[in-house]
Amino acid sequence: MQVSIPQSSTIKKADYMGNTLTLEFARGGVYQYDEVPAVIVAGLTLTDSAGSFFSRFIKNKYRVTKLTN
Repeated sequence: MQVSIPQSSTIKKADYMGNTLTLEFARGGVYQYDEVPAVIVAGLTLTDSAGSFFSRFIKNKYRVTKLTN
């Protein structure tokens, strides 16, 4: 399911299925984050800055797999 996030210069697109968050970044690359709680994804949709939220609450907190460059 595509997640609606605020316009961001960091994150281009977000999808959430089960507890897996997939993020496509504006500078390239698609990454899959595992075991991300729904409350974190909800916060991402409500924040004023998706990039700052990502850095604070997602980056280096969940197992990540790089899917594409």
